[in-house]
Amino acid sequence: MIINLTHLFVVQDKYELSKGKILLKGLALEILALIAVLPILFLTNLLTAHLGITVNDSSAKIMTANLMKNHSALMLFIVAMQGPLREEATFRLWQSMKKQHITICIFFISLFFLSFIGINNTHGINIILISTKISISLLIATVFHISVKESQCILIRRNKRLMKALLLLSCFLFAVMHFQNYDVTYQNVLFVLLKCSPQFLGAIILTYLRLNLGFWYAVLGHCTINFMVASLYYL
Repeated sequence: MIINLTHLFVVQDKYELSKGKILLKGLALEILALIAVLPILFLTNLLTAHLGITVNDSSAKIMTANLMKNHSALMLFIVAMQGPLREEATFRLWQSMKKQHITICIFFISLFFLSFIGINNTHGINIILISTKISISLLIATVFHISVKESQCILIRRNKRLMKALLLLSCFLFAVMHFQNYDVTYQNVLFVLLKCSPQFLGAIILTYLRLNLGFWYAVLGHCTINFMVASLYYL
């Protein structure tokens, strides 16, 4: 299945279809992905119940849901606009294989992994810790930008097999990022991975939009998906 899905990483549609048709194809793929993950999520819930394994929502996800239920305009903005823009900059901006775009992605990815340091801090916002994480992320991105040549990025882009592997890895990491929605343990980690299958398939479709239409269309698609999910709390 994954091998077939990687066919979406080819930019052939960019030259053969209009923008409208590509958007319609993306919408159709999203609907098919939703249909595909429903049995996966259903079986995951059955298995966890049968095995007595709990997969609880994280405190951050619960807090977000409560704020959405209270009709928080700020939270709607974060979920439907700010979040997608940040995540697209992290996981799909680099796919142009332009050095400056990769540099930005490296900054955001570094910041994401560093965010787990001090996550259990109960003394409120630590400005020094946040500033240190940002500084380290900037340093990592700067080192990359100085040490890597544009020609090296072009060579990677021309290697179709390597590019597909990197794109697939990016989609997987996007799904793993959503582990933060759950209380992950060694016992339930595989089931959490299955629960993040919608994000994995969604990342593949957003990658298709990114490659065939451009970065801002992927952002638009991501915002639309998140807005539709968030709007359920307002019903």
